[in-house]
Amino acid sequence: MRRRNFIEGTALLAAGSLGNVFREVVPARLILDLSRTIFTIASDFMGLGYETSSVARLGFLSAKTSVYVQLCRTLGLNGTIRVGGNTSEYASYAAFSRAFSSPETGLGSIVNEAVPRDLGTFPNPPGWRLIWGLNLARGTVEGAVEEANAVLAATRQYLLAFEIGNEPDLFPHREIHRNKGL
Repeated sequence: MRRRNFIEGTALLAAGSLGNVFREVVPARLILDLSRTIFTIASDFMGLGYETSSVARLGFLSAKTSVYVQLCRTLGLNGTIRVGGNTSEYASYAAFSRAFSSPETGLGSIVNEAVPRDLGTFPNPPGWRLIWGLNLARGTVEGAVEEANAVLAATRQYLLAFEIGNEPDLFPHREIHRNKGL
């Protein structure tokens, strides 16, 4: 994406959003000075996010998914894939169980040892990294360690970080998550 298109699109988006906030229409003038660079977005700023329930389907992010491989290559040489989201709080790791994909309103996804192994075969461009979300809401320390070890073993070459929990501030509002004191 060209910088000019990005700036113009962002300005139009902001102007449209602000129009809904203010009841009074105020004329405004935006002047872009494209001869100056104030800030440069890092080359690895690009990213894709997937729910744990999505990758709990075997082969979803693997060497076999040419569409996603091409998507990463088209987006750029550097970026981050984040696996987690809301469904990470409903997922569990069971190495030798059948992988199972379930939305957060269902029973909960099951990630088995084949899921991170598939992800490890994903032929991502060398500059793409992985953030993997672990279940803080209903998970156990032992389960998180087992899952983290499996993910690390399979994706070591591009693992950036583990995300522990997703939106833990919401836990007290959901009965199936941890109690306030835990």
